[in-house]
Amino acid sequence: MVAKLFAKHIKLKEQIEIVKKARMGMGVGTPQRIIDLLEDGALKSDCLERIVIDASHIDTKKRGILDMKETQVPLVQLLTRPDLKERFGSGEGKIELLFF
Repeated sequence: MVAKLFAKHIKLKEQIEIVKKARMGMGVGTPQRIIDLLEDGALKSDCLERIVIDASHIDTKKRGILDMKETQVPLVQLLTRPDLKERFGSGEGKIELLFF
């Protein structure tokens, strides 16, 4: 199952219920929504294998995820979480960090 984890599409409370019930193979979402779901415990980082950052997407105002403060700051907060940061690398139990 691929889950959409975007704030504009589903309210956080509803999404927490959905995520807790579902077994997803992939989640796609904004950095802040991922943080909110991790902090609630709806998402668990222990089985996470990779984080893919879509740095190539440019919006209609010609901005990308790394250019906008509203996505840049939460992205840095997500990537510096101790539960994720300590596992970056390759090998057993590690998280791959991929930018495209």
